[in-house]
Amino acid sequence: MPLPFPFEQFPPIRAVIGYGSAVFDQHGLQDGGLSNRLLDFLFVVKDPEAWHRDNVASNGGDYSFISRFRSDRVAQFQRLGVSKVYFNTMVPLDDGRQYCKYGVVSEEDLREDIDTWSSLYVAGRLHKPFLCFSSSEQPMDDLEGLFERNRLAAVRAALLLHGPEVSVGQLLQAICGLSYGGDIRVGIAEKPGKVKGIVSAQGLELLSLYLPLLRSALVLPPDTHISHPHPHHQHTMADTPHQHTEADPHATEEETERSVPEGGEGGGKPKEPLDLQLRVEGPVGRDAMDKVAEVGRQVMKRRREVFPQDMKGPGRAGVSEVGLVLEDDASTGVTEDEVGEIVRSLLSDQQTIHRSSEPEVDEGLFINLPETLRFRANGISASRRFNRIFNPFSLLDKRNYLRSLGSPLPWEAEVVSDSLRWIVRRSSMQQSAKAALSAGLARFVMYGVRKMRRRLS
Repeated sequence: MPLPFPFEQFPPIRAVIGYGSAVFDQHGLQDGGLSNRLLDFLFVVKDPEAWHRDNVASNGGDYSFISRFRSDRVAQFQRLGVSKVYFNTMVPLDDGRQYCKYGVVSEEDLREDIDTWSSLYVAGRLHKPFLCFSSSEQPMDDLEGLFERNRLAAVRAALLLHGPEVSVGQLLQAICGLSYGGDIRVGIAEKPGKVKGIVSAQGLELLSLYLPLLRSALVLPPDTHISHPHPHHQHTMADTPHQHTEADPHATEEETERSVPEGGEGGGKPKEPLDLQLRVEGPVGRDAMDKVAEVGRQVMKRRREVFPQDMKGPGRAGVSEVGLVLEDDASTGVTEDEVGEIVRSLLSDQQTIHRSSEPEVDEGLFINLPETLRFRANGISASRRFNRIFNPFSLLDKRNYLRSLGSPLPWEAEVVSDSLRWIVRRSSMQQSAKAALSAGLARFVMYGVRKMRRRLS
């Protein structure tokens, strides 16, 4: 599908992802008009070295001084750090009336970040609404499944950041904010209230993406292992109908694995998926939520269709703005006015999500998070528990000592939040340094001035 960008002038691209305020509205955060809009794209390519070689030859003006190096050096520079993205910024379009920024990422690195959240640099951008255009010559057939796994992980992480009860609006804000906490640009180049603006403006699209995932977020796969490694968790999977065996504390890991009976284990390997009892309560019923989700999907589809011709402003998260006509008919069973009212109700504090408060719920959510987040949270938890256990005041008081054995656990909100901030801070620092080098001084200053101007507007 053609886009307002000369993609035919580029080497083969497997997928193009359009994101940001120039693609979707962010209340109060638009760039303020066509001449000030900066289109944000991610190019997913198969072989970055070959791609940069061909692109430098045909579009050398997009590159700064780093283009003086060989293409293999550009590809190596791209893979420096954890984000593994190379950006060309302030690339003029339409005779200089409009600019774009495009990042290049390999298919392999895209998959790694989405599956493991190694940097959350790409995966975090894909938690918000975006448009994806897959190449007809080199299609990525499993893109939708990849994106859905990423969103499902975002739901589980956001649920851990709150207690057993959270409003739908709070959950969506937590999801959109996963990749902003710890970002060194926040408070400097980003406008305050950006996350709230995204949820307010893109509520319909966000609801269409995440309402269907709420049920699957709390139905964990059969191979989920639940284990409580400290004495204060008295409720274990032994209290459920599943089998339970006591593990030998002196057994090696290999012996322990051999001793686990098929279909269950002391750590809690249920035979069936573990349903963690999700309820959504409030003024909006399930049928209305399903209808709004369907309308949101239609808007996203229409947004994708009209994007090539829509150059007058960012895509609004509305119905009529994208030319979608809703009538009270069998296809949706809801009118445009009703859609707006339902969305406002869903984003209010009255529509709440409830889940079980049993100890294994949080651990089950945590176990199904991406690897990097789990690894970091386990490290933070172990470090803090060690410090508390060997704190002189804990050693002098048995009650304090026992209390220190069980807290903080890796899936507690504070630990998960700090782990996310660490991942984002690391990648944002590295990527900012890379951007300064790859863009060159002039373009880097121009880009920074635009960001600061938008923040202060």
